[in-house]
Amino acid sequence: MNTRMVEIFPRKSYSADFTELIDINLVDPISKLVVVYEPLCAGGTGVAVGHAVRGIEKIEVVDGSDVLMSLSGAETHAIDYYHNKAVPYGKMHYLTGNYSKAVLALNFGRALYDAELALDPARHNNLQLKIKGDISAAMEGSTAGYLSVMAHVFDQKQVSPRGFLMAKEAKQFTLVNSSHEYTDLPLDHPYKQLFLRAQRYGTNPSDQINTIKLSEDQDKKIPINGLTLMQIIDSLSGKYPLYHEGIVIGGNATAFNYFCAPTQRTYGVATEWRTTGAGGTASIFPLGGGRFSFYSSASGPNWQLLLQGSCPHGVVPLLPDFSNDVADWYDVRNLRSLRLDVLGAADVGTSQTAEIIAQQLRLY
Repeated sequence: MNTRMVEIFPRKSYSADFTELIDINLVDPISKLVVVYEPLCAGGTGVAVGHAVRGIEKIEVVDGSDVLMSLSGAETHAIDYYHNKAVPYGKMHYLTGNYSKAVLALNFGRALYDAELALDPARHNNLQLKIKGDISAAMEGSTAGYLSVMAHVFDQKQVSPRGFLMAKEAKQFTLVNSSHEYTDLPLDHPYKQLFLRAQRYGTNPSDQINTIKLSEDQDKKIPINGLTLMQIIDSLSGKYPLYHEGIVIGGNATAFNYFCAPTQRTYGVATEWRTTGAGGTASIFPLGGGRFSFYSSASGPNWQLLLQGSCPHGVVPLLPDFSNDVADWYDVRNLRSLRLDVLGAADVGTSQTAEIIAQQLRLY
């Protein structure tokens, strides 16, 4: 076969927070790593604490002390959606005794099995995958979970990648009402995309960030000139598909809060999850920021919901990523400075953070 899938970490169960250091002993170039986390819903109804991806606190790919990838589970999930323009597979079951599933992909090429861009173990000395898990951060009262990792690699097809895509959280900072946060961005590699994340439960990302400015060499050139985050989100209309997420919830005659991936302009519908009809109605009230309220007129049947919206996990792409031609990407290597100016909105809340994430081309 030209390509194949290989298991590099077999499915393992956990009953407490964990950190796994996994040696990547592959010899073939890697196109994609897929981390699958399955948190258990074990608590009482109405005590949901987070989306399934929140069970993965951090994913890193390292070569000794050299960090090639470093993202949270939520960041990984969102970037995979934007990169492939498709909603990642997953399962969200807020039902006691049920396991949900978060599929988190690390993409090293422009598309699966990109022969030019892939992570080549032959060009590294000590590749390892580090995964940090937080058992209690996902679903309802989660006390257990499963972790597994697969890789998509080249096999009989001989390729010589010229580089790979790496993604890292460049900075996390605390938002302050109507205040500027200035960040000098790295200039070592071309950018495929630059992301800003501002997730606050109950609030849309566009209500957390006012304006964004991207400046080269002390304003000699200004690629993003004071656009509001809302303008940037509006400009993405039609470029990426709406984020659709199926969720299963137990029926309770009390309004409880639950969590979803889309954080902006979220809407939902619900119907009974059973083979026969039952009396009762249900309502969904999107609260923004990846949280929604669900209410059914009577306890009893389980419900299946379809939520749709945009900006998964509060992540928004800032650059016009229009081409898979490397020559079209944002090459900053000849600049002296590249500064991002993020202006917080008027009411950002208390101790609310934002993250800047860089997706860059790293050449061998």
